[in-house]
Amino acid sequence: MLTNRFKTVHNVCITKQICSETKVEYSVDKIVPTYDYIGCYEDKPSRILEGKFTNGDMTVEKCIQTCSIAQYRYAGVEYKNQCFCGNKIKPYKRLAESACSTSCGGNSNQKCGGTWKISIYHTNKYLGCYVDKRSRILSGPKTDSSIKMTAKFCLQFCKGKNQAFALTQYSKQCFCGNNFKDYDKKSDSECSYKCSGARSEFCGGFWRGSLYVV
Repeated sequence: MLTNRFKTVHNVCITKQICSETKVEYSVDKIVPTYDYIGCYEDKPSRILEGKFTNGDMTVEKCIQTCSIAQYRYAGVEYKNQCFCGNKIKPYKRLAESACSTSCGGNSNQKCGGTWKISIYHTNKYLGCYVDKRSRILSGPKTDSSIKMTAKFCLQFCKGKNQAFALTQYSKQCFCGNNFKDYDKKSDSECSYKCSGARSEFCGGFWRGSLYVV
């Protein structure tokens, strides 16, 4: 059966004619931002997200886009106009949503954390940590590098091959494809192998892959 409805697949809304009952691979026509919200957390001088930082007339969309372009997994808005990016969330205390009640400087209808309070989101490019198998979740071009592998390296490689998805695995491997098989999604903690090209990033694990939209 074919449908043109919006369909949520692994926290990503996909619009395309897809087989909603029997098809086990998903393709991308247009990714509709869903802004996968993680929660409100306390922050400290040793930041909960330790990557890129920017500020200005902040909105949720602006922060997520900034962190997504920079190839980070997570984006956090804080104190009205601050945006933090990172690939790992430190185990700081999660708070009630009422603690992240400061309006965003660029959109007063949105909430951008608070004083030492941060609203954290997944970036749109990162889909999550997935099981892989010998039949491969992505069956297109592939490459590996024992010294250069990062999410950005893999995304650029797959983009050059005109592929829709990229997956890093086992610290040094990169797989591409225009569809991905419906394998199990796991906790991000199972994709904990450090990338060969950036020890601050994670590149999947043992038969676990970090999956991205190119």
